[in-house]
Amino acid sequence: GDEFELVVFTVLLYDDWITSLEEPRSTITPISSHQVSILSAIKNAGFDFLKSVRRIKALDQSRVQEYMQSVINAGHEGLMIKNLDQPYDRRRVKGWMKWKFEDFYDCTITGFAEGEGKHRDKLGAFIGDFNGVEVSVGGSYKKSLDDNNRTFYWENKEGYMDGVIKVIACGVTPDGSLRHPRFVEFHEEK
Repeated sequence: GDEFELVVFTVLLYDDWITSLEEPRSTITPISSHQVSILSAIKNAGFDFLKSVRRIKALDQSRVQEYMQSVINAGHEGLMIKNLDQPYDRRRVKGWMKWKFEDFYDCTITGFAEGEGKHRDKLGAFIGDFNGVEVSVGGSYKKSLDDNNRTFYWENKEGYMDGVIKVIACGVTPDGSLRHPRFVEFHEEK
């Protein structure tokens, strides 16, 4: 089979997990207090595929940006930035932030895919060429693909074939594709 790694950031104590189920707004032991138990649990598990996530202590923004660049260079999506004194919470909180690298890219339209569900009979995705790799661009950036223009592009797709679109994506994957590409706009001049 395929090899994989399971990277663990935190392990909740059983009592904390039960409390979080019964009382969703409850305060649970801060993450920083779990680090020792995480490392010992991973070591004692005896599974080679189980790893602890690499952590850095971010003392300033330049250190975070430097680490983000090393993560991108290694082919990863981004970072989770967390206040280690923030109690665990089962919902989005200000003490935890997901930071993904994003950049703009150009793709030449080579086809179109029909949408599914509410997008049936509308554009589901532009099929594009990015440096010789086929990519499906179905998502939308800041609502650039709403129901009205999905219908319009689908009904007038011949006029857009070979056009160039600007997409935003979370970088280039190791196989040369785009990670999570989303449509931004057409390049009128190209």
